Amino acid sequence: MDRLPLRGCAEDDQERERAEPHPLIFGGTVIALHGARVARIASCEGLPHRARAAPSGSVKMSNGGKDEPGLTGEVESKRVVITTIGSLGDLHPCLALALELGRRGHRVTIASTEYYRDKAEELGLGFHSTRPNWNPTDRELIRQCEDLKSGPEILYRKLILPELRGTYDDLLSVAASADLMIAGELVYAAPLVAEKLKLRWVTAILSPFSFFSSHDPSVMVTVPGLMRLRKAGWPVYRAGLTVCRLATRHWSNPVRHLRRELGLRLDCDPVFRDKFSPDLVLALFSHYLAQPQPDWPHQTFQPGFAPHYRHTFSRRLP
Repeated sequence: MDRLPLRGCAEDDQERERAEPHPLIFGGTVIALHGARVARIASCEGLPHRARAAPSGSVKMSNGGKDEPGLTGEVESKRVVITTIGSLGDLHPCLALALELGRRGHRVTIASTEYYRDKAEELGLGFHSTRPNWNPTDRELIRQCEDLKSGPEILYRKLILPELRGTYDDLLSVAASADLMIAGELVYAAPLVAEKLKLRWVTAILSPFSFFSSHDPSVMVTVPGLMRLRKAGWPVYRAGLTVCRLATRHWSNPVRHLRRELGLRLDCDPVFRDKFSPDLVLALFSHYLAQPQPDWPHQTFQPGFAPHYRHTFSRRLP
């Protein structure tokens, strides 16, 4: 394994903070987003618009006296839904994005399991409960999901997909009035909701593993032997990955059944393809973990981590 540079990611993030901001278009409003601390939200120019217009207001933005493009003058306020399923490691990047969007004048709602309601509302964020309604701190649940061999299948087939229709209904109700949706990769209902509403959406990817790159593969704990194919070159590794893809294709049958019921596109691949928004994919991890690869979706932007530090050091460790 290659050694990581001695310089830490935090220092790298600080350098990105000092770099030129990225000017972006969001709902016709120019927004400047700084490097690794704030993820690129959307480049909406040229994207299809909603079938019906949603009312929106304008807010007066202030940048505290700093000359920062996109943070002064009238900014059109948009409604954004950020949805995620998982642990605090999945929630905290969403909170970071939500707080920054709120600072820039947009109205943000977190859509997740009811357990996280207090964490969102204490930050002044809107919250909408979505299924599955589980307790992410349940020890037995964690034990099952952490099993190296059976954990991924349990998470996918026994915890998330059985609640797919409920997740879809819950998310549809809150996204119906949104201008943009940002979704974690485990929210398999998100692509269906976006397609149904003709809603622009963004995928938030938190780990290089989730790209299933053949050029820079991660170790798959369920199929560790697949890494041996890497020495034979990326085409051979991709062939091996395709075999695994076909062997687990039946796992996603609940998604296909719901698509058929809703009259949506039947051709789907929720894990390897459909989780990537055609509009924008955010790779929310450091370049030290992985560099962009040729087989990542072309619409991927890698701003780095989106850390949420609030209350992190408010209490002493036991």
